[in-house]
Amino acid sequence: MVDGAYAFAALVLVAASALAWRASSRRLGRGLGAILAGLALFPGVSAVWIASGRFRPAPAPFRREIAPRVWLEREVLRSPRPAVLHWLEVGLGAESPRLHIRAPDLPDGRFRARTPQAYLQETGFEVALSLSYFYPIHETFVWWSYPRPGDPITAVGRHCSAGACFGEPWTGARVYLTPLPTGSGTSVSTVAPARLHHAVEGRGFLLGKDRRPADGDFDDHPYPRTVLGLMRSSRDAEVVLGALVVDGKQPGYSEGLTMEEVRAQLTRRGFLWALELDGGGSAALAGMSAAGRPQLLSSPSHTHVPGRARPVALFLAVEVP
Repeated sequence: MVDGAYAFAALVLVAASALAWRASSRRLGRGLGAILAGLALFPGVSAVWIASGRFRPAPAPFRREIAPRVWLEREVLRSPRPAVLHWLEVGLGAESPRLHIRAPDLPDGRFRARTPQAYLQETGFEVALSLSYFYPIHETFVWWSYPRPGDPITAVGRHCSAGACFGEPWTGARVYLTPLPTGSGTSVSTVAPARLHHAVEGRGFLLGKDRRPADGDFDDHPYPRTVLGLMRSSRDAEVVLGALVVDGKQPGYSEGLTMEEVRAQLTRRGFLWALELDGGGSAALAGMSAAGRPQLLSSPSHTHVPGRARPVALFLAVEVP
């Protein structure tokens, strides 16, 4: 429906620009007429650009080690609808990367909104996964949305970064990340340790005895999704930190998954448990290129624009020493 609206708006605005040019060029001269026509044409061209980007062909699948003990796989599904899945695996044992949760950067515990690419640019980390829900947020169209980069926002839930906890409790469904006493490696658990280090709270667990109840409409419709959990690696059955980002809202390219389809995929890939995190336009994964520049590894759809990342509050970041 959204794509139909974009296409209809494009046709109407392009036609209006042509009429505006003809009428204004007669009465006001060709120069001013061209300016008015350009103002009318700009939204139409934007709508055409958005719609064309959303009907692009599916990408090629791949699997590779993008950093020491960090693996990324892109999986492309054709049935029951187009869907592009991004699987991230991060080793947890000795010689493994360090894990970070972004801390608030405002005195009152709020965040300045950042895209995952901007966060990597600021920190120099290798990978960033957008995490938690936040507020305020609104999307009217491409040019009218909040937040923009740098705008103040509040993360939903109770989280911790390097021992400092912030935010109000929400669902109680949390993942705890604790550095091992050896100084190398990370323990990941759904049970709070005696001393908190990193923690992130999500909407609920999707697998196991603490699985959240179904949520009707939201669960039953294909949608972009983000999930974090513990899984057995598809390489050697090692237990690793796993994440899934599902692209969505992009007809013909990736339309997303229902929640039952997400659960089936997680079970197929050997997840022991999984926490649901912010999806929709917030679902995004970024990493450093070989040239040392941040780039999107997934295709988010902020304000319905394919490949546009939403500025958010929290990230899980991977640092390779």
